[in-house]
Amino acid sequence: MMGDRRATLTLLLIFCVILVAFPNVDIVTAEEETIYIRADGTVEGTDKILRDGNVYTFTDNIDGSITVSKPNIVIDGAGYALRGNGDDTGIRLAYLSGVMVKNLQITNFSVGVGLYLSGNNTFSENLLIQTDTAISLVDSINNTITENTIMNNTNGVCISQSSNNSFYGNSFVNNTKQVHDFAWNNPETPTSINTWFSSNTGNYWSDYNGKDSNGDGIGETPYIIDENNQDNHPLMTPNIIPEFPSWTPLLIALVAMVVVAVVYRKRLAK
Repeated sequence: MMGDRRATLTLLLIFCVILVAFPNVDIVTAEEETIYIRADGTVEGTDKILRDGNVYTFTDNIDGSITVSKPNIVIDGAGYALRGNGDDTGIRLAYLSGVMVKNLQITNFSVGVGLYLSGNNTFSENLLIQTDTAISLVDSINNTITENTIMNNTNGVCISQSSNNSFYGNSFVNNTKQVHDFAWNNPETPTSINTWFSSNTGNYWSDYNGKDSNGDGIGETPYIIDENNQDNHPLMTPNIIPEFPSWTPLLIALVAMVVVAVVYRKRLAK
């Protein structure tokens, strides 16, 4: 009986420590880092990106921005977050091609992802939230933006003289402006012309007012961006990439602790 009580008290003590720590998670914000993936492949500014050949994988959340100078690489967020302080660009590519960014949460930047004079890059299955501009394309061509959640930003996508890019399978949710072309405010700048669907798959637009009478999940009328750009197959249902809260590992540990306690007590009762 004494051993039973001691074990129970120990588990309760650990449980209480977890409960006390839980509300304090993320109160202390780490100093923002400036990170570089250099042209020679080296990573500077963080130890939270693991390199394996041309694949760069996050091993934790990162507070800071990343400038990429190496082409033909994969940046895998592994569900972790890249977090800013409201300024700067989260991931910046200039004069680059062949870069893939996937499975990453990007939040609280002036620009989430910035492409400048870059082409043939891919952004897939990322969550971009609470930025001034989630994705910015400047003089960029032939990039693919697919299956991302672009939500609660001032601008979902900003485009300047960037054509022949493909957008499909994305969810544009509650952005003040879903898409903005700088040519709309500057008649001297040529309008960008991009593709907003692939085959019969377009994007989800939270301000789309069309109907889906046959129930196939695709709107019957196009989503109009401007006279040169429209989504001919707008999706009726968003595919929201969930946030990965930093307290999730703590919650998992808490559940595991409760399971251990239950199993231990059952064994003692036999």
